[in-house]
Amino acid sequence: MSDMPGVSQSFENNMNYFRKFDGFHDFLARHYLEEIWVASKETAFSDMEFEEFKKTATNLMKNRGIQMLNKLRGN
Repeated sequence: MSDMPGVSQSFENNMNYFRKFDGFHDFLARHYLEEIWVASKETAFSDMEFEEFKKTATNLMKNRGIQMLNKLRGN
């Protein structure tokens, strides 16, 4: 890694970022990704037919957006 300028600094920046979390599930929760994680474990997105993926992804994105808006509104 030392022969690639900036890589060690990027790695350190990433490590500092992830130290903010108590673990993987804390990371998921703070980024509103829990529902997406569960859905991807049930059926891998890459295994879905396009229409199923589109429907699933659209619903997950909508739910994530609602959670984010509720937090901004203080709900």
